[in-house]
Amino acid sequence: MEILSEKDTLIYKYTFDEQVITDDVDGDAVKASLEKSLAQQDATMQNVANSLTSYIDQDPIKVRVEYVDADGTTLCKKEYTSGN
Repeated sequence: MEILSEKDTLIYKYTFDEQVITDDVDGDAVKASLEKSLAQQDATMQNVANSLTSYIDQDPIKVRVEYVDADGTTLCKKEYTSGN
């Protein structure tokens, strides 16, 4: 996992060490599974975005979570904005 920043966005980037999407793996099923897993973290990630406004003099602040395959292909990503 990498933690990065871009302007007003904190990014949690999870990159798989080995290729997940291959000829014998259903890419849509993998993406759906990752999206479901990420949806279970919605409240937590929204709280992270909201709490950062106490430490950073900028509003709104965004938190983005990305899942990336070994070849650099983004499998799933979701963004949370403070104040929501």
